[in-house]
Amino acid sequence: MRARSYARIIVLLTAIICIFIIDAAAQATDQHINVKIPHGAGTRERVVDPVKVQESKKAAEENRTAEQASETPAKDPKSLLARARVIYISSQTKFFKPVQLQGELRKRPEFDALQLSMVDAAFGGADVLIEIDRPIFTYYFTYKIIDHNTNIVLGAGKVTAFDGKFAAPLLSRDIMKDFTAAQKKTRNAK
Repeated sequence: MRARSYARIIVLLTAIICIFIIDAAAQATDQHINVKIPHGAGTRERVVDPVKVQESKKAAEENRTAEQASETPAKDPKSLLARARVIYISSQTKFFKPVQLQGELRKRPEFDALQLSMVDAAFGGADVLIEIDRPIFTYYFTYKIIDHNTNIVLGAGKVTAFDGKFAAPLLSRDIMKDFTAAQKKTRNAK
């Protein structure tokens, strides 16, 4: 009986050694790397190029910083929310379907007054994304209004409801409050 177990061990070790030998042979092949240096580029040009690259990167960074400074007022959450016209709604929970909120938003008079519309595709030209979620083992439905271009959170809130059917009217009420408050703030600022 022992002779069989020793024979099995020897066969197993032989197989492992063969695998390592084959793997080592596969890695030991010669690799040829060809490097081509253009004839027009002398030593001086090759040294100057990294300096030019670094200078152009620095200039691009300065331009980007200047653009960001000039766009700072445009990134105000209230002004972004006031300019939003197209909405995309997504749900992160199986207890709430986006169509429930779409129906309730369309029933609200503010929706038409603010000239809002909705799309069914996230990349269908939406200005803002409304994400609905329900933390597990709770009756809270949370929402976030996110700017599609900058990913800035423009508004957030939560309501308490048993299911999506009861949460949809409450969510639409709070979301429309956020939109109308942003509109009023931007009108008063002008």
